[in-house]
Amino acid sequence: MKKLKRIIALLLCAATVLAFAACGKTTENGPAGSTTAPADSGGAGGTPSGEAPAAEKKIIRIRDTGMLGSLDPAGDASGMYTSFAMYGLCYLVNFNDLGEMTYEAAESYETNADQTVWTFHLRPEGKWSDGSPVIADDFINTLRNTLTPGSGSAHMTELFVIKGARETQPAEGQEFDPSTLDNLGVKAIDDFTLEFTLNAPCPYFLKLTTVFTFAPSKSGVATRENKTWYTNPDTYLCNGPYYLAEFVQDERYVLKKNQYFYDADKVKIDTIEFIVIPDSMAAAAAYETGELDYASSLLDTSFQQYAGMPDLVGWTVPTTVFLQYNFEKAPAFNDIRVREAVSLAINRQDVCTSLGDGFTPNYNFVAPSMSSNDDTSGKVWVDERPQLFSEDLEKAKQLLADAGYPNGEGFPVYTYVYRNSTSSPDVAVALQAQLKANLGINIELQGVEIGVFYAMRRDADYELLGNSWTAVTMEPITFLEVFMTGGGFASNAHISDATYDELVKKSNIELVPATRNAQMHDADKYLVAEQFYIAPILTQEIFSLRNPKITGVEKTANGSSCFRFADIEG
Repeated sequence: MKKLKRIIALLLCAATVLAFAACGKTTENGPAGSTTAPADSGGAGGTPSGEAPAAEKKIIRIRDTGMLGSLDPAGDASGMYTSFAMYGLCYLVNFNDLGEMTYEAAESYETNADQTVWTFHLRPEGKWSDGSPVIADDFINTLRNTLTPGSGSAHMTELFVIKGARETQPAEGQEFDPSTLDNLGVKAIDDFTLEFTLNAPCPYFLKLTTVFTFAPSKSGVATRENKTWYTNPDTYLCNGPYYLAEFVQDERYVLKKNQYFYDADKVKIDTIEFIVIPDSMAAAAAYETGELDYASSLLDTSFQQYAGMPDLVGWTVPTTVFLQYNFEKAPAFNDIRVREAVSLAINRQDVCTSLGDGFTPNYNFVAPSMSSNDDTSGKVWVDERPQLFSEDLEKAKQLLADAGYPNGEGFPVYTYVYRNSTSSPDVAVALQAQLKANLGINIELQGVEIGVFYAMRRDADYELLGNSWTAVTMEPITFLEVFMTGGGFASNAHISDATYDELVKKSNIELVPATRNAQMHDADKYLVAEQFYIAPILTQEIFSLRNPKITGVEKTANGSSCFRFADIEG
């Protein structure tokens, strides 16, 4: 059976990746199995010259699961190519998987006594990939674009800690007033000094600055009027170790070494190609044939095949897969008894077992592997409190009967929308079977392509949704804020709960780590185990394959791999 799967996978990937060569030092005749060296896509507009000769180039080819959302840091961050953000854009500061901070676009910072004013001093040598200086206005540009209606940013609410940010958003039925952006608590003291004024102390503000919306975008170039600026290498300027040299929607994007990067001497790889291969089996096969050097987000079959080999890389992702309701289009779930019945009736271990290795039941919204903010505990999120609720089928049946649907009789048939990729279809089938067998509830399934899924989620065009959320930085609040009133998920689920909002707001200004941690746990419990607004299902471990010749791979704050300072042996 395993041999058959591998043959099928090889056939699937052939059409997608045949043209791409293996990793290594490119010679004039290309790598083994290649007849020509890759074409040079650089040299135009914002692309610097002075690259290494073709004979000396080092290339890494990485799988991308799909080009979603936009490359605009002020845009749809849910679908943004998060990998690109690690290479093309340089934040003020950053954090690794050990929680250690490093300076990037900023060379220093200070804050006032009550932590309401934060001042960052930018590197005077910091430059965009066209050689122009990176200035404070470029950071402000992204923030203003994010707060402008139509940005599609799921991280907009995280800016509300900044004075005046919330006030930029018009009330329902009112029009946006662009002049409100002038009152935003961010200003350029001079070209290289950026000052933030907050509504209240924010103990996690440094971590917050590593979210996409705090990345710079070239002022006067990255505008809301030019809606395709990020698809054009001539206008997509970068201040990170690489710049965008080529962009082919739904196929690939190519990054090349940025000679203007402040730490360019540490960058050893000349070209990174991200190749779109949605199918995991095809990606694994492309790795086996040497056409990929890093195949990410693979199925557990890769774990079984490569167990004990240096190629296999795995980590627990700070992610939660959950069932989300649209309370406007699925009104039966406005009854808390129905929501609780569903959560209590799902056997999460059975769901995980049906999926294979790497999946673990989850009873929180905040990812179980999230690092604690209580410096004294030394634990991760899931270890800090008892399980929030327990599955109880008999209680679930009684709750559903009390709500007027004994054995599911008279319950509306809703449609469950899910991404037609990775493990989502299997989760959908398992939930459909369990709800039918355990509660007598019938749901229909609708699998859609990833881009369609994000659009349906954004536009609240669903009844039930197989959703997920992954931390972009190791800070629990990045989960909790999306269900605050006006948050990315609260809006498209039609949730507005003042009690929940207050729990999250309290944790935003609490400076004692243990107290703040307890407040965030209270908010998590209220969301999933008191109001049952969503039904968390599982978390997972990601398996990837990486060429063992690649060295110097860093780990990001959420545990994933970053190749910006990598090298290739031999």
